[in-house]
Amino acid sequence: MLSKEEKIKDILEYHPTRNERKYVARYLWAVYRGKQDVISEMEAFGDNIRRIAYNLYAQERALLFGFTELYFDAGWLKYYEWLERKEIEITPNNAVRFNKIMLAKGVNGKWAYGLHYGFGASGGGWSPSIYDEPYNSEKEALTAALNQMVKYFNEALEKAPGDSFGNYNVKFIKAVLAKCNEMLNPKPVQEQFSLFE
Repeated sequence: MLSKEEKIKDILEYHPTRNERKYVARYLWAVYRGKQDVISEMEAFGDNIRRIAYNLYAQERALLFGFTELYFDAGWLKYYEWLERKEIEITPNNAVRFNKIMLAKGVNGKWAYGLHYGFGASGGGWSPSIYDEPYNSEKEALTAALNQMVKYFNEALEKAPGDSFGNYNVKFIKAVLAKCNEMLNPKPVQEQFSLFE
């Protein structure tokens, strides 16, 4: 168990992320003022300032998706299981499969998305997590994901003329953009009328 002075030193030497600063400030205040109830509450999230700040921020994000149970694994808040997961393939003509949208539903019905995208030899991606923006519906999350995909592929199209390494395949980029735009703006289904009704 660290002394008050050791805790203060530990806190002051820690360089928190922007999202952790409020937890670090609160812990510093509690330790400095000797607020044992606040100290105990915060130390339930870890045995050092790094774990406390990270785990408190993780809990804040988890609550946005309705995850209220706390599970720790080796001192870190454990990743939550989504109620539902979906994958939507965006790769045109079933080419190499590396463009997809992943959707995940939290306990409270909020949705998050992740993307896997490739422009040729370059790309990136992430899976849905509690650190993503929560959306009220699957459709809202899908629309946001498609808009993000369009943004990334338009940026890639702008970079393509100066590419000499094969990172940006213009034909492929345009095909993915067309597919995303088609999904964002589906053509209305025309009703077929029978002459013999």
